[in-house]
Amino acid sequence: YQAAYQLDVTAQESIRGIAEISFRLQDWPTALTNYQKVLTALGEEELEARTEVYHRLGCIKREQGQTKQAVNNFEKALALNGEHRPTLDALVAVYASQGDNVQVAEYKRQILDSLFEEDQRYSLLLEIGDVWAKMDDQVYKAIDAYEEAFEIRPQDHILLHRLLQSYQKAEEWPKMVDTIQSIAELEADSERKARYFYTMAQLYRDKIEDPERAVELFNECLDLNPSYLEAFERIDKILTQSRNWKQLERNYRKMLHRIAGKSNTDLEHMLWHQLGVIYRQRIQDVERAVDAFKMASRSKPDDLQDRNILSELYEATSRFDEAIEEQRFILEKDPLKIEPHRALYRLHLHKRDYDAAWCSAAAMAFMRKAEEEEQRFYEDYRPQGMLPVKGRLNDELWVTHLFHEKQNIYISKILEAVSAAALKAKIAQLGASYRAPDPKFKQDVANSTITFARTFGWTGQVLNVPIPELYVRSDQAGAITALATEPRASEAGRTVLSGFQPSELAFICGKHLASYRPELYLRNLFPAHSDLMVMLFAGVVIAAPNTPIPQELATNVRTTAQALGQFMDAQTREFLRTVVKRFIADGAKANIKRWNEGAELTTCRAALLVCGDLETAKKIISAERASPDLSAADKLRDLLVFSVGKHYLALRKALGVNIVVE
Repeated sequence: YQAAYQLDVTAQESIRGIAEISFRLQDWPTALTNYQKVLTALGEEELEARTEVYHRLGCIKREQGQTKQAVNNFEKALALNGEHRPTLDALVAVYASQGDNVQVAEYKRQILDSLFEEDQRYSLLLEIGDVWAKMDDQVYKAIDAYEEAFEIRPQDHILLHRLLQSYQKAEEWPKMVDTIQSIAELEADSERKARYFYTMAQLYRDKIEDPERAVELFNECLDLNPSYLEAFERIDKILTQSRNWKQLERNYRKMLHRIAGKSNTDLEHMLWHQLGVIYRQRIQDVERAVDAFKMASRSKPDDLQDRNILSELYEATSRFDEAIEEQRFILEKDPLKIEPHRALYRLHLHKRDYDAAWCSAAAMAFMRKAEEEEQRFYEDYRPQGMLPVKGRLNDELWVTHLFHEKQNIYISKILEAVSAAALKAKIAQLGASYRAPDPKFKQDVANSTITFARTFGWTGQVLNVPIPELYVRSDQAGAITALATEPRASEAGRTVLSGFQPSELAFICGKHLASYRPELYLRNLFPAHSDLMVMLFAGVVIAAPNTPIPQELATNVRTTAQALGQFMDAQTREFLRTVVKRFIADGAKANIKRWNEGAELTTCRAALLVCGDLETAKKIISAERASPDLSAADKLRDLLVFSVGKHYLALRKALGVNIVVE
């Protein structure tokens, strides 16, 4: 090119060639000189060539660090051809390096005007929007770019999220909601989709100030994900603030329908409880409140708050029996809490059931928490001396009202079936060492001059239990014990023969004689859990020899079964087979410890029934030898609950000792 130029200094091609080669070699001074010569030689009509030269001159100046001159040349190129892409790209790069985002965006927009292919336009619009988005005061221009891109690709996640950010920045809340709606429509995962609806609802509540629409969207959120409890909390708050109780009630029921059958006990309970509060305090619909709290109580039976509210609602509508049942449940959970006792006293007076009211007053007096009127009512009808009994117990009353619920009926009947044979076997085992009680100490309980003996006979008749022979030994220490003799007999030592009030003797005799019930008698011979367990399985083996038994008991059980079998008649065996069959069908629940505790509590209940006084029960029980399984406090707690319960009241009525006020 240089040789050609030397031959013809006016040859444009030679000059241009030298300029191009110099440009590629980054020989900026040579390139600059030659491009200037080319520019001088070009005619005004050669727009395309002049545009290209100005572009090259701009690039050279840019590389030489002369930005202002570079921009000047680029702008001259654009003046000739406003769509010259290389120049536009070069200006974008220059202004980007200077951090001049406004110029970058403007020149990108100029590039956009020459693009017609959708993908290219979309990409560039995103870039333009991103540039404007960097500037706090240009958010609307960013929105314009993004919205134009949205028309091309309305389902593009990246674009939608950029629009979302821009609308939030511009506080364009309705448009923000529309964008979130578009994102939600593209989402397949219900939990993520629920979050979008939650956000839309929040915007309607906090920004657009349309709480009704917010509630609708919170509900749509919950339809997608019922565990999104924050949404329900917002619904509750909105409707409570607006005092829209009917709508609030409907939303609680809707929420309950969503979670039905999904084993979410805590949530279900909370919803029913709160629905009950709405009916009770807001809508003032007592019947529906009762239904709601009953459902709450069904989901969490041990929740005492629900029980107490139900009792109050029942009392307010004169449904006293139902209120009493709720208070009794509360009392069983915490017998020392005064409130249920006081509520029962009040409820019984409403019903004019004075015996039940007196029993509640007696319990409060025993706890030293009775108020003046309650104490006076208790003192007015407190029995003096022995109870004026007019009736006696029968088997049905024992089974229905007196036996403790811990006593498994099948264990009781198996032990009853083997008790007679067990006594004979024990006597036979004693052999020559067996000593019958001395006849001279025997008492005629009906005609004896000894108070204890007469009380013993009277108590046996009231309880309707087999009354054993009684031997009174004032020459020996001790209380009263059952003897392993035949016929069955008890022996009273001097400890119980003096120093006791009639009601105290009644309690002592009642507790002892209750142990002569056929179901309980074996405890007199074998009080230890381990011995009772052997007796139980021995009875099972006699009736069903192939029944599996605990390995550690096997030898002892089979030896005992063989010994018992010698003293068991055919009728008893048949009864035993029937009971054992039912015991096995019921799952063979051989919890002898639980049964024995129940049996002990049953004897205490029988004793309270014949003495009629909790203070007496406390005195006698507290003086007994401590049990590793049941403390005196355990027994008294059970008696406290029993003394105000329906079973005790039924027994008092059966004996004719209930209080009747004309």
